[in-house]
Amino acid sequence: MIDWASNLLSEGLASLVFASLAIVGAIISIVSMLFGGDHDSDVDHDVDHDGDGDHGDQGDSGVGFGWLLYPVMSVRGMSLLATGFGALGYITFYITQKLLYSCIVGTLSGWLFAFVGFMLIRTFKKQQSNSLVQNESLIGLEAIVTLYIPENGMGEVTLIVPGQGQTRRTAVSSQPIRSGQPVKIIRTFGSNVEVKAL
Repeated sequence: MIDWASNLLSEGLASLVFASLAIVGAIISIVSMLFGGDHDSDVDHDVDHDGDGDHGDQGDSGVGFGWLLYPVMSVRGMSLLATGFGALGYITFYITQKLLYSCIVGTLSGWLFAFVGFMLIRTFKKQQSNSLVQNESLIGLEAIVTLYIPENGMGEVTLIVPGQGQTRRTAVSSQPIRSGQPVKIIRTFGSNVEVKAL
């Protein structure tokens, strides 16, 4: 009788733990992806070891196991790990009723889920466009005055930035320049440019 009650309690508790981890991990992952929280995954480190000793033929292959830990060293990574562990652990436990086997499957699939999720998120972040233009790259470009620039005053120019397309900037000039006239950018300061008529 006690074994039966113990088994029932442990089976129900195991299912509850697996399901809870999957649900909480999924909620945290979704909230993190929708509202940010990606700054904690930008971890960088560098370790150097110098020595003059001879290590024989072993050498340094450059292959380590840090890449296995990196995807889960953040809130988003831990939540992806918990989601994979909980979901696959629950499914495995439901099918086999073996707790140890379910934990092993959950752990392996959780790491895989976190690693694949991390790589997908990293790929999506690399695909995002960047609309920031380095100010130094604007010097020497030609633009068209779109808003009259009075002498020692401010106006507006439109220019084509290679790889970025069309952009507008506040422009100043020591001489008046009318709208529609081509100009050349000679200096940048902040997000503004100084131009001269062509």
